[in-house]
Amino acid sequence: EKEKKTPVDYVIPVDTSKSTVIKPQPAQTSSATLEILCQDLQADLNKYKKIVEKLNQDKSELQQSIEKGGFKLEPEEIKGLKKENEVLKTELSQVQEILKEKSRATAETLSLVESERLVEDLQIQLKLKDQVITELKSSNQPQIITPQGPMSNLVEDLQKRINKLKIAIEEKNKIIEELKTS
Repeated sequence: EKEKKTPVDYVIPVDTSKSTVIKPQPAQTSSATLEILCQDLQADLNKYKKIVEKLNQDKSELQQSIEKGGFKLEPEEIKGLKKENEVLKTELSQVQEILKEKSRATAETLSLVESERLVEDLQIQLKLKDQVITELKSSNQPQIITPQGPMSNLVEDLQKRINKLKIAIEEKNKIIEELKTS
């Protein structure tokens, strides 16, 4: 009851035989701590700004060097590039020569193939004409009637002309058919 009547400002000490545990106090943020953090952040920000400025400067220098005609190379690098360029040129010329030779060979083989086809076509046409001639000679020979008298020579001449014209017409018709099928 005494404790209840005592004012709040007065605390009664309590003796305990237990071990005491020290609890850490919550970190108090003071203006000094905040100022130190701000300075660190500002230093990092300034460092990154310098890096970005340097990169932008390098970028602009590279762009200018590209616009002006490229990079500056050491004489040894230039010699190496020239040698490589010469090697590439010789390889290119060799490849071009090989391609020319192949195209010539291809053209020659094509012309040989075309000429062989033409010869075969002509041989086929000759065989067909020979067959037509032999057929006309063997099967279509009309019997010539030889009348006696003054008109006999005239009739023979007319029959010969008619036979020749029939042969010519049949040959022309076959040529026309061949042209139509070609």
